[in-house]
Amino acid sequence: MSLSICLKIFIFLISFRVSYSQYLYLYSNQIEELPIGIFSPLTKLLTLQLQNNKLKVINSNSFGVLPNLTTVVFQTNQIDAIDENFVDFTGVKTIYMISNKCANATITDTSSSRSAMKLALRTCFDNFNYLTFGCNCNEMDARICQIEDENEELHINIQNILNQNQQQANATEQLEKEVDILATGLNDVRTELRNTTLEGEKLMLDLLNKIENLESQIETLTNEKNEISTMIIELQEETQQLRKDTEKGLKNQQSGLEELENELLVWTSRPCSCR
Repeated sequence: MSLSICLKIFIFLISFRVSYSQYLYLYSNQIEELPIGIFSPLTKLLTLQLQNNKLKVINSNSFGVLPNLTTVVFQTNQIDAIDENFVDFTGVKTIYMISNKCANATITDTSSSRSAMKLALRTCFDNFNYLTFGCNCNEMDARICQIEDENEELHINIQNILNQNQQQANATEQLEKEVDILATGLNDVRTELRNTTLEGEKLMLDLLNKIENLESQIETLTNEKNEISTMIIELQEETQQLRKDTEKGLKNQQSGLEELENELLVWTSRPCSCR
């Protein structure tokens, strides 16, 4: 298996894990070529290190559109051709080209046009017009080959978009499943809470009924107590009245006895007249 295929398989296996990574180190791996679209998924990539390999041609189709890529290390390779679109389609500001064929310097250009970088890499760009993957170009058909490469890149980008859409659809489906699970759990909680509330309301109603019964019994006992108190007061009044009547009757009887005694005295004091 060639190193380029191994690299492609390696990037494919880790692309989902490093798609949000900012640094990728692939130096000293004897890599000879970069397959088309190999770095396209790494949209957050800032720095890419490919020094100490065996690269000869840098094609923009290997990178796609990477606006966050600012630093690339190609030091100590065999690079003799670079696609000018690599500079246009990425945000690269610094390229380490020391110990290569078409350039031997560290090139830095922070301007928006990066004209100084393009000037320093002009020999690499011109060489790329004569060399492309699967096509032998001369000065007249270089543009045709470039268009073919752009069409291939467009096809790759469309496929990437379709893959991303499928991933988003899968993620959305998974999210919907999770939402359904949460909704089911929420309904279970609501049902349990409703049942608990009903049981609590039933207990509360029973307690209220017991309280009402106790209040009714207390009210009945209070009324009976009041009635008994009233009866006691009435009995006390009747007793007092009976006592008064008794004392009055005794006094009257005493007076009658005294009058009777007086009359007896009168009768006994009179002389007896015999016939």
